[in-house]
This record gives sequence, structure tokens and C-alpha cells, in this order.
Amino acid sequence: MFQCCFKVLLCIGCIAFFLLLNSLLHIRCHVPLKLIRALLYGIINHRSRTFANDRQHVFPSMTSSRMEDKLEFRGNQLLESLAVPPRIVAAFKKAGLVHIRCVLNHSASDLARKTGLSRREIDNVLVLLSKIALPRGGTPSNALELHQEESRQPNQGRLTTGCQVIDSHLCGGLLVQGITEIAGISAAGKTQLCLQLCLTVQLPKDAGGLAGGAVYVCTEDAFPNKRLLQLSNSFARKYCHIGMTAKQLTDSIYIEHAANISTLSVLLKFKLPLLLAEKCLRLVVIDSLAALFRVEFSYQQISQRAQLLQAFGAQLHSFADQYGVAVVCVNQVTSEVGGGLKPSLGLAWANMVTTRFIVQRDETLHDSEMLEVS
Repeated sequence: MFQCCFKVLLCIGCIAFFLLLNSLLHIRCHVPLKLIRALLYGIINHRSRTFANDRQHVFPSMTSSRMEDKLEFRGNQLLESLAVPPRIVAAFKKAGLVHIRCVLNHSASDLARKTGLSRREIDNVLVLLSKIALPRGGTPSNALELHQEESRQPNQGRLTTGCQVIDSHLCGGLLVQGITEIAGISAAGKTQLCLQLCLTVQLPKDAGGLAGGAVYVCTEDAFPNKRLLQLSNSFARKYCHIGMTAKQLTDSIYIEHAANISTLSVLLKFKLPLLLAEKCLRLVVIDSLAALFRVEFSYQQISQRAQLLQAFGAQLHSFADQYGVAVVCVNQVTSEVGGGLKPSLGLAWANMVTTRFIVQRDETLHDSEMLEVS
């Protein structure tokens, strides 16, 4: 700061000297004016670079840290608050690494070079910090361990839709972990299928269910209570041998309304984690995600929409992984340039989807054929 003030004063003195010289000699001197402009430009540039460096030092990786706050990432904890030997904490402090996030953003070789610690000490620290940063707080698993776990529990990774034809195309039902998208035109049966999933999720695990309740987030119209009551009565009659009643089925479905993106953001960040932690819930339905994002964002804000969609998708993936729930998002369709229809929300959302399920109406089917399929 002192150097910058000194340079400004020096520049003012030069300007005054050249102006006095021009007035005494009664001549126009263009070279000193160009020199003054160059000096001013250099000082301003130097100050802007200094401010940018200071800002980057005080607020490192603002975009990534803002995303981590949305995902409730625990990377802002200090190393001093952890069970790490003081000698290792001092070495990381000397290297300018005081938070978990800063350490995990570097590779093991970079950390060893910056801190001067051995590779074994670095590996032990990384394992400890990974356990704290991961949502489950556990040790990362390799592909073989995941395969062996799925082999021991073959029926835990799927949720039946209640329709044998659809289940056969989905290899047994909807995936529990990940995001399942149900897209289609209006009145194609998307909401009907979601309501049916809210009932099938309450079935016992040996019957294709997950023995838990559901959360239904409604963003478009009012929740179809009448249709849900009709389905629950039919469902109770079908599964009366396992003691299910219509009242029990409807009591295990929690309804939330989100009229805008701000409400949905609060719901995903605060309300939904509390529900998943306190209640035995195994299904989350958002009907629909496109209704909010296609209205509140213009074409000029497409990059902001993509960032927010990725943040919401990452949050839903964390719910599926942390609580073992199935996540279903309803999407609308849009017209393609060459003709035909495709799911909306673009490539940013498509990359977050694990399974895409497109439904459509076939007007050529007769009532008897539709009854046979259902």
C-alpha cells in the first residue's frame, strides 16, 4: 500500500513538472503526455493485479467453496481441531495448508514436496481427512468390494414399479442409488407412475419394495390426493394378505410443495435431510424439476441454470448414497431441431441422471390391450 501511494505521488509530481515546463516554454510537448498516460496505466494495472492477488489469497476458489457450502461439504474444518500430531500440523501450516479442503485438493506427491513429510505420513493424513470429508464418514471402497456387497444383497438395489412389463425392461425395477428420470409429454402417465412408486416402496423387501415411506415434492399443480386415495385403496386390496391398509399407505407419504427454485433449494438443504434422518423414508420424488427451471431462467442465463442444476443433482446423489434412497425426478420434453422430442434441461442435467425412462401414450391400443399390459 505504501509503495502504491509513493508511485501515485511521484506521478502527480511528474505531471506538475511537465505542465510547468510547457507553460514556461510556450510549446506543446506530446511525448511527456504519452509518458504520463503510460505511467498512470502502469500504476493502475499494478494495483488491479495486486488487488486480484490479495482477493485470491483471501478467498481461494470462491466458486468451488460456494458449491461445497451447498453440498454441506465438511472441508472448512481446521487441521488443528483434528487428531493430527502437532508436528504434522505445523508442517502443513508452514506450507499454507490449514483446512481439510486445501489438503484434499493436492495430490500425495505435491503434499510431500510442500511439507517435507514422508509419503507414509501423507497417506495416513489423507485417509483420516477422507473419512471426515466423506458424507458417510467411511473408508472409500474399491470396485471389487462394491460388487461383493451387491452380490450379498441382490434385491436391495432395485425398487419394483408394480408392473411386471416395466420391471422386465428395467432389469428388476428402479435403481436405489442414483437419479432416475421419468420424461414424457403431458398426460403420458408420469405422475401416475410416481404415485404408484410411492406405494410400492412400502412393500416388504422380499416383495420388491424397500419397506419405507416416500417424500413427494410437487412443483406444478396441486397434489393429486384423489388419485392417490384411489390407488391406495386398490393397492390395499391387492396386498391385503400382508396386512396393508389404505390409511397406513397414505400416512407414510410426506407431501412438500415448492413453487420456485428458492423454496426447492431450502427444501433440499434443510427440510429433506431432517426428514430422511428422522423418518424411515426410501423414496424421493420431485414432480417436476423442469417446471421451475424452464420458467425462472431466460436464454441468457443458461450457464447459471446449468450450474444450479448440477448443484441440485449432486445434492440428490448425496441423499441417495448417504441414506440409501431411490430418487425419481420428473422431466418434460422439448422439440428437437430435426424433428421428434427429447427430455428438456439440456446436457448439464442429462449428465447427472443415472437412468432415463421415457414414457409416451399409444393411442392405437384398445382398452383390452391396455388392461392386459397393466
